[in-house]
Amino acid sequence: MSRKERNRLEVFGRVKSRHITQLKASELLGLSYRQVLRMYQRYMKEGACGLVHKLRGRDSNRGRSLVEREKILSIYQEHYGDFGPTLACEQMGERQRVAIDHETLRRWLVKAGVWKGVRKRQKHRSRRERMAHPGELVQLDGSQHAWLEDRGPGMSLIELVEDATGITYGRFYREETTEAVMDCFGRYVGQHGLPRALYVDQDSIYVVNNREATAAEVLEHREPITQFGRAAAELSVKIVVANSPQAKGRVERVHGTQQDRLVKLLRLEKISTMEGANEYLEKRYWSDYHVRFGRRALGADIHRQLPAKMDLRQILCFKEERTVGRDWCVCYQKRVLQIGSKHQSLALAWQRVEVREHLDGTIELYYRGRVLAHYELPARPTGGQWRPVFQNNKVYRPPAEHPYKRGYVAPPAQHGNVTVLMS
Repeated sequence: MSRKERNRLEVFGRVKSRHITQLKASELLGLSYRQVLRMYQRYMKEGACGLVHKLRGRDSNRGRSLVEREKILSIYQEHYGDFGPTLACEQMGERQRVAIDHETLRRWLVKAGVWKGVRKRQKHRSRRERMAHPGELVQLDGSQHAWLEDRGPGMSLIELVEDATGITYGRFYREETTEAVMDCFGRYVGQHGLPRALYVDQDSIYVVNNREATAAEVLEHREPITQFGRAAAELSVKIVVANSPQAKGRVERVHGTQQDRLVKLLRLEKISTMEGANEYLEKRYWSDYHVRFGRRALGADIHRQLPAKMDLRQILCFKEERTVGRDWCVCYQKRVLQIGSKHQSLALAWQRVEVREHLDGTIELYYRGRVLAHYELPARPTGGQWRPVFQNNKVYRPPAEHPYKRGYVAPPAQHGNVTVLMS
């Protein structure tokens, strides 16, 4: 099914469960009410297959026949073997009176293995000048490398490079994850302030490229967004996505410098742990790095200070909505959270609450901006723990008088009023 057909399936599923009306469905799908009535009747009769286009998998009515295709390909191979599709179509029309579009002929030739497209010339690129103001653009990326060589575990260096001045901030983490990027970005904001924009790659931490929109996102006309993208939007920080590694070449070149310079300095300092490496970065390395490689910006610093009423911890976290059950429990990540009885006046059964998981692992529940007291219930025992265990493994042998060892005597057969004895 196409994305449009999957969206229709989601909407009609909600109509079937009576969450929305058919009139609301026509508004969400951008179709007329009469068309929605016809489509919904077909959906109720045929299921999801009724929403698939009826021409799917069928040959086009305007398509050429197989005999005509083979004839045109034989003419091409006989007279125009080294011609391109466009020139071949022109000459076929003038000499053999064969009318065919050049794009159609090109597809046929590619499918038959006769024609191979000419590679286009390399696209011209020009170096982008640095931004004039500090805080106007910050490049963010991670570098997985053997930073401690064979002395310690593998780590990833999350770096933020300020575009105008080249000032860099970074920390070591086990892997480049959403938690690591949020923690490093929060530390950068604490030192320098909020940048206007972040320049990132197409990693799934920053953009959604591995799933379709959910039913709720389709109904609310929202594009899929990652947790980090949601946090950046709450902080009014624009996310700029680079289409190639060359586009964010500045942070890539900084990675190369660190992989040569920082690895050797960590070796001289005999650092073998991630904690020791981060301590070295904070106390010595970055200050010396900025003196040696920093630049003076042309304009004033336009980093924004974090508003006093804004709590960065409540933004740089994971936020998801859950429905409260009839037992006032919320299920989140295979954990059951029981809401306290002090909130009985809120009538929370079947209400939507927001679950916030912070970077330190703590979880908070919010309902209309209010923190809900809760506690986690212990995990229920699995079914395997309640299986009876039999200790007796002796083989049972029936005694001689057991019915199992007696001979079989057939009952007399009845044929009308006559009894037949079987010997």
